[in-house]
Amino acid sequence: MACSLSATHLLVWVVLCAAGVRGQRQVRYRSWKFVGDSPLPISGVQSPSLQLDTLDGGRPYLAFAAPSGGDTYLALVQRLSSRGNWTFVVTRPPTGLGQLASDVGQTQLALHPTIKGRPYAAFADIRGGGQCSVMVYLNSTWRYLGKRAFSAGVATGLTFAMDPKAKPVDSGRAGQATAMHYSNAQWRHLGVRGLTPGAADNLALAISPAGVVHLAFQDLSAAEPKGRVVKFAGGAWQPALGISMAIHPTRGLYVAFRGDAAGAARLAYDNVTVTSYSTAWRAVGPSGFGGRNSLYTSIGLGPDGMPYVAMQCGQQGKACVYKKEKGSATWSAVGPRAGFSLSTVTNLNLRFYRGTPFISYVESVAGGVVVVKTYA
Repeated sequence: MACSLSATHLLVWVVLCAAGVRGQRQVRYRSWKFVGDSPLPISGVQSPSLQLDTLDGGRPYLAFAAPSGGDTYLALVQRLSSRGNWTFVVTRPPTGLGQLASDVGQTQLALHPTIKGRPYAAFADIRGGGQCSVMVYLNSTWRYLGKRAFSAGVATGLTFAMDPKAKPVDSGRAGQATAMHYSNAQWRHLGVRGLTPGAADNLALAISPAGVVHLAFQDLSAAEPKGRVVKFAGGAWQPALGISMAIHPTRGLYVAFRGDAAGAARLAYDNVTVTSYSTAWRAVGPSGFGGRNSLYTSIGLGPDGMPYVAMQCGQQGKACVYKKEKGSATWSAVGPRAGFSLSTVTNLNLRFYRGTPFISYVESVAGGVVVVKTYA
Protein backbone atom coordinates (compact mmCIF):
# COMPACT_ATOMS: atom_id res chain seq x y z
CA MET A 1 0.00 0.00 0.00
CA ALA A 2 1.18 3.53 -0.68
CA CYS A 3 2.34 6.08 1.88
CA SER A 4 -1.05 7.73 1.78
CA LEU A 5 -4.45 6.11 1.94
CA SER A 6 -4.66 6.37 -1.84
CA ALA A 7 -5.28 3.04 -3.53
CA THR A 8 -2.72 3.69 -6.28
CA HIS A 9 -0.40 0.92 -5.09
CA LEU A 10 -2.72 -0.66 -2.56
CA LEU A 11 -3.94 -4.20 -2.40
CA VAL A 12 -5.70 -5.47 0.63
CA TRP A 13 -8.00 -8.46 0.49
CA VAL A 14 -10.57 -9.30 3.12
CA VAL A 15 -12.98 -12.21 3.03
CA LEU A 16 -15.77 -12.81 5.53
CA CYS A 17 -18.49 -15.43 5.86
CA ALA A 18 -21.98 -15.30 7.69
CA ALA A 19 -15.08 -24.79 9.16
CA GLY A 20 -0.91 -41.31 13.76
CA VAL A 21 1.51 -39.67 11.28
CA ARG A 22 3.24 -42.12 8.96
CA GLY A 23 6.48 -40.18 8.77
CA GLN A 24 9.46 -41.92 10.31
CA ARG A 25 12.02 -39.13 10.26
CA GLN A 26 12.10 -35.85 12.11
CA VAL A 27 13.25 -32.65 10.44
CA ARG A 28 16.63 -31.67 11.85
CA TYR A 29 16.01 -28.51 13.77
CA ARG A 30 17.02 -27.96 17.36
CA SER A 31 13.80 -27.21 19.21
CA TRP A 32 10.78 -24.95 19.35
CA LYS A 33 11.67 -21.82 21.31
CA PHE A 34 9.65 -18.89 22.59
CA VAL A 35 9.86 -15.66 20.60
CA GLY A 36 10.45 -12.71 22.92
CA ASP A 37 8.65 -12.67 26.26
CA SER A 38 5.97 -15.03 24.94
CA PRO A 39 3.41 -16.10 26.10
CA LEU A 40 1.80 -12.69 26.16
CA PRO A 41 0.42 -11.86 29.64
CA ILE A 42 -3.18 -11.50 28.44
CA SER A 43 -5.67 -14.32 28.99
CA GLY A 44 -8.93 -15.09 27.23
CA VAL A 45 -7.50 -14.15 23.84
CA GLN A 46 -9.33 -15.00 20.61
CA SER A 47 -8.21 -15.38 16.98
CA PRO A 48 -4.55 -14.29 17.01
CA SER A 49 -3.13 -13.46 13.58
CA LEU A 50 0.65 -13.68 13.03
CA GLN A 51 2.63 -11.93 10.29
CA LEU A 52 6.39 -11.43 9.76
CA ASP A 53 7.72 -8.16 8.35
CA THR A 54 10.18 -9.34 5.70
CA LEU A 55 11.33 -5.74 5.21
CA ASP A 56 12.35 -5.49 8.87
CA GLY A 57 14.37 -8.64 9.45
CA GLY A 58 11.30 -10.82 9.88
CA ARG A 59 9.98 -8.85 12.86
CA PRO A 60 6.83 -10.63 14.15
CA TYR A 61 3.50 -8.80 14.48
CA LEU A 62 0.40 -10.13 16.25
CA ALA A 63 -3.21 -9.00 16.08
CA PHE A 64 -5.75 -10.51 18.46
CA ALA A 65 -9.00 -9.93 20.31
CA ALA A 66 -8.61 -9.46 24.08
CA PRO A 67 -11.44 -9.39 26.67
CA SER A 68 -12.51 -5.89 27.67
CA GLY A 69 -15.29 -6.75 30.13
CA GLY A 70 -18.73 -8.20 29.70
CA ASP A 71 -19.24 -9.79 26.31
CA THR A 72 -16.95 -7.44 24.40
CA TYR A 73 -13.37 -7.69 23.17
CA LEU A 74 -10.74 -5.22 22.02
CA ALA A 75 -8.82 -5.55 18.78
CA LEU A 76 -5.13 -5.16 19.65
CA VAL A 77 -1.86 -5.29 17.70
CA GLN A 78 1.60 -6.00 19.12
CA ARG A 79 5.06 -6.39 17.61
CA LEU A 80 8.40 -7.67 18.85
CA SER A 81 10.72 -4.83 19.86
CA SER A 82 14.46 -4.72 19.27
CA ARG A 83 14.86 -5.58 22.97
CA GLY A 84 12.99 -8.83 22.51
CA ASN A 85 9.75 -7.91 24.27
CA TRP A 86 6.25 -7.58 22.83
CA THR A 87 4.97 -3.99 22.67
CA PHE A 88 1.65 -2.49 21.59
CA VAL A 89 1.58 -0.75 18.21
CA VAL A 90 0.20 2.49 19.63
CA THR A 91 1.50 5.83 20.88
CA ARG A 92 -0.74 5.93 23.94
CA PRO A 93 -1.78 3.27 26.51
CA PRO A 94 -3.54 0.47 24.62
CA THR A 95 -7.23 1.21 24.29
CA GLY A 96 -7.70 -1.08 21.32
CA LEU A 97 -8.50 -0.35 17.71
CA GLY A 98 -12.16 -1.12 18.20
CA GLN A 99 -14.61 -3.19 20.20
CA LEU A 100 -15.76 -6.64 19.13
CA ALA A 101 -18.68 -8.77 20.26
CA SER A 102 -17.70 -12.04 21.94
CA ASP A 103 -19.35 -14.16 19.25
CA VAL A 104 -17.49 -12.41 16.42
CA GLY A 105 -14.20 -11.73 18.19
CA GLN A 106 -12.07 -12.11 15.09
CA THR A 107 -9.09 -9.93 14.21
CA GLN A 108 -6.82 -10.42 11.21
CA LEU A 109 -3.52 -8.80 10.29
CA ALA A 110 -1.62 -7.98 7.09
CA LEU A 111 1.61 -6.06 6.48
CA HIS A 112 2.46 -3.67 3.67
CA PRO A 113 4.61 -5.52 1.10
CA THR A 114 6.91 -2.59 0.25
CA ILE A 115 6.85 -0.28 3.31
CA LYS A 116 8.52 -1.44 6.51
CA GLY A 117 6.51 -1.38 9.73
CA ARG A 118 3.06 -0.66 8.31
CA PRO A 119 0.44 -3.09 9.67
CA TYR A 120 -3.22 -3.31 8.67
CA ALA A 121 -5.85 -4.84 10.94
CA ALA A 122 -9.30 -6.10 9.96
CA PHE A 123 -11.93 -6.82 12.61
CA ALA A 124 -15.66 -7.06 13.29
CA ASP A 125 -16.46 -3.61 14.71
CA ILE A 126 -19.20 -3.82 17.34
CA ARG A 127 -19.65 -0.04 17.19
CA GLY A 128 -20.37 -0.49 13.52
CA GLY A 129 -23.00 -3.14 14.11
CA GLY A 130 -20.53 -6.01 13.94
CA GLN A 131 -19.57 -5.20 10.36
CA CYS A 132 -16.01 -5.37 9.10
CA SER A 133 -13.64 -2.43 9.56
CA VAL A 134 -10.01 -2.16 8.42
CA MET A 135 -7.44 0.15 9.98
CA VAL A 136 -3.89 1.06 8.95
CA TYR A 137 -1.07 2.25 11.23
CA LEU A 138 0.12 5.43 9.52
CA ASN A 139 2.21 8.26 11.00
CA SER A 140 2.02 6.76 14.51
CA THR A 141 -1.78 6.65 14.39
CA TRP A 142 -4.37 3.98 13.59
CA ARG A 143 -6.72 5.23 10.85
CA TYR A 144 -9.70 3.67 9.10
CA LEU A 145 -9.03 2.46 5.59
CA GLY A 146 -12.01 3.72 3.68
CA LYS A 147 -15.45 3.63 5.26
CA ARG A 148 -15.83 2.27 8.76
CA ALA A 149 -18.06 -0.85 9.00
CA PHE A 150 -18.12 -1.32 5.23
CA SER A 151 -19.46 -4.88 4.96
CA ALA A 152 -23.11 -5.51 4.15
CA GLY A 153 -23.58 -7.86 7.09
CA VAL A 154 -22.05 -8.91 10.38
CA ALA A 155 -18.49 -10.22 9.99
CA THR A 156 -18.78 -13.67 11.53
CA GLY A 157 -15.58 -14.92 9.92
CA LEU A 158 -12.56 -13.15 8.52
CA THR A 159 -9.42 -13.73 6.47
CA PHE A 160 -7.09 -11.00 5.25
CA ALA A 161 -4.22 -10.75 2.74
CA MET A 162 -2.28 -8.13 0.81
CA ASP A 163 -0.78 -7.84 -2.67
CA PRO A 164 0.92 -4.71 -4.07
CA LYS A 165 -0.93 -5.07 -7.39
CA ALA A 166 -4.47 -5.87 -6.29
CA LYS A 167 -7.44 -4.59 -4.28
CA PRO A 168 -9.62 -5.54 -1.00
CA VAL A 169 -12.95 -7.84 0.30
CA ASP A 170 -16.47 -8.54 2.47
CA SER A 171 -19.22 -11.15 3.24
CA GLY A 172 -22.28 -12.07 5.24
CA ARG A 173 -25.44 -12.51 3.21
CA ALA A 174 -27.28 -15.61 4.51
CA GLY A 175 -23.97 -17.15 5.53
CA GLN A 176 -22.56 -16.97 2.02
CA ALA A 177 -19.03 -15.76 1.39
CA THR A 178 -18.66 -12.34 -0.19
CA ALA A 179 -15.42 -10.67 -1.32
CA MET A 180 -14.64 -6.95 -1.42
CA HIS A 181 -11.60 -5.01 -2.60
CA TYR A 182 -10.30 -1.55 -1.75
CA SER A 183 -10.06 0.66 -4.83
CA ASN A 184 -10.12 4.44 -5.29
CA ALA A 185 -10.66 5.00 -1.56
CA GLN A 186 -13.76 2.77 -1.51
CA TRP A 187 -14.60 -0.82 -0.63
CA ARG A 188 -16.22 -2.53 -3.64
CA HIS A 189 -17.60 -6.01 -4.23
CA LEU A 190 -15.27 -8.37 -6.03
CA GLY A 191 -17.68 -10.14 -8.34
CA VAL A 192 -21.17 -10.94 -7.07
CA ARG A 193 -22.35 -10.69 -3.49
CA GLY A 194 -22.73 -14.15 -2.05
CA LEU A 195 -20.26 -15.92 -4.31
CA THR A 196 -20.70 -19.36 -2.69
CA PRO A 197 -23.67 -21.60 -3.60
CA GLY A 198 -24.92 -21.54 -0.01
CA ALA A 199 -23.63 -21.14 3.52
CA ALA A 200 -19.84 -21.30 3.81
CA ASP A 201 -17.39 -21.75 6.65
CA ASN A 202 -13.64 -22.00 7.28
CA LEU A 203 -12.58 -19.48 4.65
CA ALA A 204 -8.97 -19.16 3.50
CA LEU A 205 -7.64 -16.55 1.09
CA ALA A 206 -4.46 -16.59 -0.99
CA ILE A 207 -3.15 -14.49 -3.87
CA SER A 208 -0.84 -15.90 -6.55
CA PRO A 209 2.34 -14.07 -7.65
CA ALA A 210 0.36 -12.96 -10.71
CA GLY A 211 -2.27 -11.36 -8.47
CA VAL A 212 -5.02 -13.97 -9.00
CA VAL A 213 -7.24 -14.25 -5.92
CA HIS A 214 -8.10 -17.76 -4.68
CA LEU A 215 -10.69 -18.55 -2.01
CA ALA A 216 -10.97 -21.93 -0.29
CA PHE A 217 -14.03 -22.70 1.83
CA GLN A 218 -16.15 -25.44 3.32
CA ASP A 219 -19.39 -25.69 1.34
CA LEU A 220 -22.14 -26.25 3.91
CA SER A 221 -24.84 -26.46 1.24
CA ALA A 222 -23.72 -29.94 0.15
CA ALA A 223 -25.28 -33.06 1.67
CA GLU A 224 -21.82 -33.77 3.08
CA PRO A 225 -19.92 -30.48 3.58
CA LYS A 226 -16.88 -30.46 1.30
CA GLY A 227 -13.90 -28.24 0.70
CA ARG A 228 -14.00 -26.18 -2.48
CA VAL A 229 -11.67 -23.66 -4.13
CA VAL A 230 -12.61 -20.82 -6.48
CA LYS A 231 -10.56 -18.10 -8.15
CA PHE A 232 -11.45 -14.65 -9.49
CA ALA A 233 -10.59 -14.49 -13.18
CA GLY A 234 -12.20 -12.84 -16.18
CA GLY A 235 -14.35 -10.67 -13.94
CA ALA A 236 -16.06 -13.63 -12.25
CA TRP A 237 -15.51 -16.34 -9.66
CA GLN A 238 -14.64 -19.70 -11.23
CA PRO A 239 -13.91 -23.18 -9.84
CA ALA A 240 -10.18 -23.69 -9.44
CA LEU A 241 -10.74 -27.31 -9.95
CA GLY A 242 -11.53 -26.58 6.23
CA ILE A 243 -9.15 -25.03 5.00
CA SER A 244 -5.74 -23.43 4.80
CA MET A 245 -4.04 -22.49 1.56
CA ALA A 246 -0.66 -21.48 0.12
CA ILE A 247 0.51 -20.77 -3.43
CA HIS A 248 3.91 -21.76 -4.84
CA PRO A 249 5.27 -19.49 -7.62
CA THR A 250 5.67 -22.40 -10.06
CA ARG A 251 4.10 -25.51 -8.50
CA GLY A 252 0.64 -24.08 -8.04
CA LEU A 253 -1.86 -24.23 -5.19
CA TYR A 254 -1.64 -26.22 -1.94
CA VAL A 255 -4.68 -26.72 0.30
CA ALA A 256 -4.85 -28.40 3.72
CA PHE A 257 -8.14 -29.41 5.29
CA ARG A 258 -9.72 -31.73 7.80
CA GLY A 259 -11.31 -34.59 5.88
CA ASP A 260 -10.68 -37.22 3.25
CA ALA A 261 -9.26 -36.76 -0.25
CA ALA A 262 -12.73 -36.04 -1.62
CA GLY A 263 -13.15 -33.21 0.87
CA ALA A 264 -15.81 -34.87 3.04
CA ALA A 265 -15.38 -34.06 6.73
CA ARG A 266 -16.68 -37.32 8.18
CA LEU A 267 -15.99 -38.41 11.75
CA ALA A 268 -13.93 -41.27 10.35
CA TYR A 269 -11.57 -38.71 8.86
CA ASP A 270 -10.76 -36.44 11.79
CA ASN A 271 -7.29 -35.94 10.37
CA VAL A 272 -5.58 -33.85 7.70
CA THR A 273 -5.32 -34.18 3.93
CA VAL A 274 -3.16 -31.94 1.73
CA THR A 275 -3.82 -31.58 -1.99
CA SER A 276 -2.08 -29.54 -4.68
CA TYR A 277 -3.34 -28.14 -7.97
CA SER A 278 -1.40 -27.30 -11.09
CA THR A 279 -3.50 -28.80 -13.88
CA ALA A 280 -5.42 -31.27 -11.68
CA TRP A 281 -5.95 -31.92 -7.96
CA ARG A 282 -3.51 -34.45 -6.50
CA ALA A 283 -3.03 -35.71 -2.96
CA VAL A 284 0.27 -34.65 -1.38
CA GLY A 285 1.37 -37.74 0.49
CA PRO A 286 -1.18 -40.00 2.20
CA SER A 287 -4.85 -39.07 2.25
CA GLY A 288 -5.60 -38.37 5.87
CA PHE A 289 -2.65 -38.04 8.27
CA GLY A 290 -2.09 -36.52 11.68
CA GLY A 291 -4.44 -38.82 13.58
CA ARG A 292 -7.78 -38.08 15.16
CA ASN A 293 -8.59 -34.62 16.49
CA SER A 294 -6.37 -32.87 13.93
CA LEU A 295 -7.88 -29.39 13.93
CA TYR A 296 -6.98 -25.74 13.23
CA THR A 297 -4.72 -26.49 10.25
CA SER A 298 -2.37 -23.84 8.90
CA ILE A 299 -0.27 -24.56 5.80
CA GLY A 300 2.89 -22.84 4.59
CA LEU A 301 5.69 -23.47 2.10
CA GLY A 302 9.26 -23.90 3.30
CA PRO A 303 12.41 -22.59 1.59
CA ASP A 304 12.60 -25.73 -0.56
CA GLY A 305 9.03 -25.23 -1.73
CA MET A 306 7.71 -28.21 0.22
CA PRO A 307 4.52 -27.78 2.28
CA TYR A 308 4.47 -27.64 6.07
CA VAL A 309 1.27 -28.07 8.09
CA ALA A 310 0.67 -26.90 11.66
CA MET A 311 -2.28 -28.43 13.51
CA GLN A 312 -3.80 -29.44 16.80
CA CYS A 313 -3.07 -33.15 17.14
CA GLY A 314 -3.30 -36.13 19.46
CA GLN A 315 -5.65 -36.83 22.32
CA GLN A 316 -4.35 -33.81 24.25
CA GLY A 317 -4.75 -31.48 21.28
CA LYS A 318 -1.21 -30.09 21.42
CA ALA A 319 0.51 -28.08 18.68
CA CYS A 320 2.25 -30.18 16.03
CA VAL A 321 4.01 -29.33 12.77
CA TYR A 322 4.72 -31.70 9.88
CA LYS A 323 6.72 -31.32 6.69
CA LYS A 324 6.27 -33.17 3.40
CA GLU A 325 9.56 -34.89 2.59
CA LYS A 326 10.94 -34.09 -0.84
CA GLY A 327 10.88 -37.01 -3.25
CA SER A 328 8.76 -39.26 -1.03
CA ALA A 329 5.21 -39.68 0.24
CA THR A 330 6.33 -39.17 3.84
CA TRP A 331 5.20 -36.43 6.20
CA SER A 332 7.85 -35.93 8.93
CA ALA A 333 7.39 -34.35 12.32
CA VAL A 334 9.09 -31.00 12.88
CA GLY A 335 9.83 -31.39 16.57
CA PRO A 336 8.07 -33.85 18.91
CA ARG A 337 5.41 -35.99 17.23
CA ALA A 338 3.29 -35.79 20.38
CA GLY A 339 3.27 -31.98 20.20
CA PHE A 340 5.37 -29.22 21.73
CA SER A 341 2.81 -27.03 23.51
CA LEU A 342 2.00 -27.30 27.21
CA SER A 343 -1.70 -27.94 26.69
CA THR A 344 -4.51 -27.94 24.14
CA VAL A 345 -4.13 -25.25 21.47
CA THR A 346 -6.38 -23.44 19.00
CA ASN A 347 -6.01 -20.85 16.23
CA LEU A 348 -2.63 -21.86 14.81
CA ASN A 349 -0.73 -19.62 12.37
CA LEU A 350 2.34 -20.90 10.50
CA ARG A 351 4.73 -18.44 8.83
CA PHE A 352 8.27 -18.49 7.39
CA TYR A 353 11.11 -16.01 7.23
CA ARG A 354 14.24 -16.98 5.28
CA GLY A 355 13.52 -20.65 5.79
CA THR A 356 12.83 -20.43 9.51
CA PRO A 357 9.33 -21.47 10.66
CA PHE A 358 7.37 -19.38 13.16
CA ILE A 359 4.10 -20.40 14.78
CA SER A 360 1.51 -18.70 16.97
CA TYR A 361 -1.40 -20.29 18.80
CA VAL A 362 -3.70 -19.90 21.78
CA GLU A 363 -2.67 -22.12 24.69
CA SER A 364 -5.53 -23.26 26.95
CA VAL A 365 -3.49 -22.85 30.15
CA ALA A 366 -4.03 -19.63 32.11
CA GLY A 367 -7.39 -19.09 30.46
CA GLY A 368 -6.08 -18.86 26.90
CA VAL A 369 -2.82 -16.99 26.27
CA VAL A 370 -1.05 -16.31 22.96
CA VAL A 371 2.24 -18.11 22.37
CA VAL A 372 4.73 -17.40 19.58
CA LYS A 373 7.56 -19.85 18.87
CA THR A 374 10.25 -20.40 16.26
CA TYR A 375 12.09 -23.58 15.28
CA ALA A 376 15.68 -22.82 14.39
